[in-house]
Amino acid sequence: MALNLKRMPLPPHQYLAFYKWVERDFKADAMIHVGTHGNIELLPGKSVALSPSCFSHFAVGSLPHLYIYVVSNPMEGSIAKRRGLSVIVDHLHPVMASTKLYGPLEELDDPLEEYSRAEASNEKGRLKELEKIITEKAIHASIIRTPADFPNFHSFVEYLHGQMNMLSETMFRDGLHTLGQAPHGEELATMLTSILRFDQGHVASLRRWILEAVGLMYEDILDKPEELNKKFNTTHAKLLQLAGDVAKSVIERTVKNRCVSNEDIFSIARETIYGKYSIDIYDITEKRKAALTDIVRFGLGLIPAIERTVDEIENVIRGFNGEFIEPGASGALARGKVETLPTGRNFFSIDPFKIPTPAAWNVGIKLTEIFFHKYLHEHGSYPENIGFVFRFFDIFRADGEQLAQMLYTLGVKPFWDGSRITRLEVIPLDELKRPRVDVTIQLSNMLRDGCPRAFELVDEAVQLVADLKEPLEQNYVRKHVMERLSEMKDEEDETRKKRLATFRVFTAAPGVYDYGSNTAVASSAWETEDDLGEIFINTCHYAYGKGAFGVAAKDEFKANLKRTNVTYDKWDSDEYDILDCCHIFGSHGGFTQAAKTVSGNDVKVYFADTHDPDRPQIRDMEEELDRVARTRLLNPEWIEGKKRHGYKGGAVISDRVFHIYGWQATTRLVGNWVFDEIAEKFVLNSDMRKWFKEHNVYAAESITRRLIEAEKRNLWEADPDTLERLKEVYLELEGCIEETMDIVEGDFQGSNIEIMKVNKSE
Repeated sequence: MALNLKRMPLPPHQYLAFYKWVERDFKADAMIHVGTHGNIELLPGKSVALSPSCFSHFAVGSLPHLYIYVVSNPMEGSIAKRRGLSVIVDHLHPVMASTKLYGPLEELDDPLEEYSRAEASNEKGRLKELEKIITEKAIHASIIRTPADFPNFHSFVEYLHGQMNMLSETMFRDGLHTLGQAPHGEELATMLTSILRFDQGHVASLRRWILEAVGLMYEDILDKPEELNKKFNTTHAKLLQLAGDVAKSVIERTVKNRCVSNEDIFSIARETIYGKYSIDIYDITEKRKAALTDIVRFGLGLIPAIERTVDEIENVIRGFNGEFIEPGASGALARGKVETLPTGRNFFSIDPFKIPTPAAWNVGIKLTEIFFHKYLHEHGSYPENIGFVFRFFDIFRADGEQLAQMLYTLGVKPFWDGSRITRLEVIPLDELKRPRVDVTIQLSNMLRDGCPRAFELVDEAVQLVADLKEPLEQNYVRKHVMERLSEMKDEEDETRKKRLATFRVFTAAPGVYDYGSNTAVASSAWETEDDLGEIFINTCHYAYGKGAFGVAAKDEFKANLKRTNVTYDKWDSDEYDILDCCHIFGSHGGFTQAAKTVSGNDVKVYFADTHDPDRPQIRDMEEELDRVARTRLLNPEWIEGKKRHGYKGGAVISDRVFHIYGWQATTRLVGNWVFDEIAEKFVLNSDMRKWFKEHNVYAAESITRRLIEAEKRNLWEADPDTLERLKEVYLELEGCIEETMDIVEGDFQGSNIEIMKVNKSE
């Protein structure tokens, strides 16, 4: 199978004929696309100011175009506006719920608590027994690391506490959102609790208030989850979980009776805290009581806007009537952007000249320092080149936190004139106190078209740093530019040579919204990991910067990849995760494999999490894949949430299985146990199989087929009995599908799962 993504494939005539039939023969009054997102806005053509010769413009034609879009995704919605000529009607993000430990993880929780108490009282005999129990339960829970990875068992226990706390602190989407339906009852309380989880400017976190009310330090609880609190004889992690339970209970009870007095709010909190912590806070100060009232009333004050979720349907109808749809803000409720309420509006995004904001700059500095601390601890020296995956999330939802990190990595800072950035300034080495580290940017195609200003700032920073007369061991950008210039013997134009040598931002050709590797994985059009690396390079070797938009620069891309020591991605909230879309593994996984293919070296893969901007975290991608698998894909509560939505829920489960398969194909960082669990939970479980047959048998077929392919490619070491059972189920599912099909002529995918060889010449 040949994959040629040098230019965006033209839409087939059937595709265009359908849109022209809707416009000219059916004579529709308006057109509406449902869901985030379709593909009409991703057809070949210009990025902005489309002409009739651009395919998106041609497909939309003369029809008014409405587009239903989730409010937390302004970046892709902006593309739908610019290239799909659409008016947005945004909708609420699904309710975010806290993860509860389940299965083997839940069994591990109590022994860890007991170990902390035994260690505090120096009960050596009990500690030895608990070491055996904890080790066995950690193995049973498929924890990534073992005691052998640590200098002593105490360090292993600290690591386990950190892992358990990370999982407990993760929120997940509880089901899907139904257009025009506002959350109510427990769902509403869960949503408000998630909004009040962190400090909201002038309003403190509800969990902070609860912990401080019982005499605890909020920062200590968050920063040291493994520590035993002697007053309560339990760990900080457990105390934090209790605070979450209290917060939700307080909100549930106040939501149930909204006309509560300030004294009622305090009485509810006092009673709930006593029930969880066995402490009576009757003597709390009036100032603290007032702070509680402010927090709860802030949450209750959002309810009228949340109840206006019915506007989503009403404004679709307004759009059909040719009436004005009010504009509104966009962003993540989980990051406190309550200005996105009410939904049902035509959202707008950001001013690109204000990005990064001063607040995001501070987060970027923290991220850089944590990144280098982790890398130095693991490798003993600074990396010479960091491969950043630069997504639109960072600019449109997090105000440029990662953009700030990239600039600070290079040793450059923005200059704000008022709230707008007017220029960049070099940070002197004596102030920086470390080398200027080089970067290679894998640019999101959406960000390429949605905010060129972002990648132009990085390009400008690289050129600034490359011209500094500094020691090469303190300026890796200059070092690498000089090395590259010495290699470019055939190029006579010195100006062009310098420009090529300073290219650091790469992605697909203009008009292409793909990374190659994800398409190859989806179509099984690869044989080895190097195939995926080469496909990614062939697709994404186009350079971008100031005055450069899609310059073919394969040699420069490969030269940068060869020097890349680590690849890195950052996400800003739990509203989205790395299993949400095939483009996520296609870009980061493909980027990583391309660097491995070119350099022949092992490339580290990092992930950053800024869902709490005050406490950014960086972890190995292996840990992040493990976290997302446990808290979403394999979490019983997440599964039940998807099952409530029938066919669509089955499709979401199937997509996530494919995406985790894609991560394994491109990085080999997914634990074998994950595929074991997928097989047991979704295919071999008779109740789940029955549900799939009733609601979406095609999703079950896809899951089973991917599992069999994973084993065939040595991506999963399956138990032979499990594999045989999978094959039997696959034949059973295929039979179910054939029973519902009409007569089919021609070739189609059946039980013969083929691995096709990619045509490398393309």
